[in-house]
Amino acid sequence: MFRSFIYVNTEKIYEYYSLLDSSIKEKKKSKEKSTTNKAEISKLPLGFEHSKTETMKSEISQYFLYDYNNFEKALTKLNGENYFDLVDSDNNYDISTLPQSSIGKIQNNFYVPEEFDYIELINLFKPILKPSLNIEESEQGLYDAILDDTKADIPIIIENEDRTVFGTLDTRYLNESYNQLEEYTIDEVTILFKVISHNSSNRIKIFDPFKDFIKLNRVMRRNMDIKSSYTKEFSPIVVDGPLVKVEILAIYK
Repeated sequence: MFRSFIYVNTEKIYEYYSLLDSSIKEKKKSKEKSTTNKAEISKLPLGFEHSKTETMKSEISQYFLYDYNNFEKALTKLNGENYFDLVDSDNNYDISTLPQSSIGKIQNNFYVPEEFDYIELINLFKPILKPSLNIEESEQGLYDAILDDTKADIPIIIENEDRTVFGTLDTRYLNESYNQLEEYTIDEVTILFKVISHNSSNRIKIFDPFKDFIKLNRVMRRNMDIKSSYTKEFSPIVVDGPLVKVEILAIYK
């Protein structure tokens, strides 16, 4: 009951809670602003339209801890059907067999792949990098489109004894710094998640900097020589399968 949240996606919690209790309303304040920049890439026979939406972090209301406690209580009524408690339940659930779209809870440690540190470093120094560039006025739109929208959710790996689990953390809902996450490679935490998919491949790409960080669209990636643009530091993150992909709802201690 006395939880300290490392991460909690309040928007998703209230969305799923409202499915269990129709009286629940989403308790958040948000503000969205959408801007569109257009730019031509001279080396390619196409232009692109960049649409950026900025959303303020959802605010946790003073009642959220109470609401969250009731949400987990409501989930227990679905245990073994749409909810699988791998922490407190008497049933010996196997995470590799959990149904798609079901919610699960485990107690484990997790880690951020070391390869992501370089991406986080770029993100950290981005405000300093942009003013230092000598950008022509005609190219301003292109640089704005690329540099302003470079943001990536943080990939995390959970090495469960039954199956490796992969998810991402939306930084808007993160209550600790990136560097603090290193503590949880050793310290166990409780993780609430929703199952997205199961992947039985031997090698699985979980992060591509041109898709998940710079966010080039599919047409642009097809028309670029992406492989030649990869470097040792700026390249896809690939892990051994099989893998369970999940949506992280909450991490607490």
